[in-house]
Amino acid sequence: MHVGELRERLIGEGFSLRCCSLDETPKEETYCLVGTSTGWEVFYLERGVKRSKQEFASESDACEFFYGWLARDPLAKQHTVAKFRDEASARSLVERLERAGLHPELVAVPLAAGLGGTEHRVVVVGLEARGALEGEVLGLLENRRGMQPHW
Repeated sequence: MHVGELRERLIGEGFSLRCCSLDETPKEETYCLVGTSTGWEVFYLERGVKRSKQEFASESDACEFFYGWLARDPLAKQHTVAKFRDEASARSLVERLERAGLHPELVAVPLAAGLGGTEHRVVVVGLEARGALEGEVLGLLENRRGMQPHW
């Protein structure tokens, strides 16, 4: 498997590519797969530190390891559909997505000190993200006041 095939497999299985940096400049708090002059590195980048770094001679071995590592993280298939400052708006979207046949979750995330309050995120898992972002449901997101679509 090469990086392009890995990317397609991850998308096809409903993984969130927001948690990955695939052969590009590594982003903070992502699983990273990076080609080097001597092979491939797989690591998690946190605060500029490469955590759990593994080195591979072949792209195929690195991709297989990366896929297995990501597949063990239950949050890797979680997609944030929208963020709200008020809980009532978030619950309203959850109800609409449920009526559309999806299984959204409402996650309350405390905001950073100084900002105060809580951010209410509507998330869907795996391939259901496509349903939340396509067709009629996408129209729900684009027409809501007071919310910020997040994709």
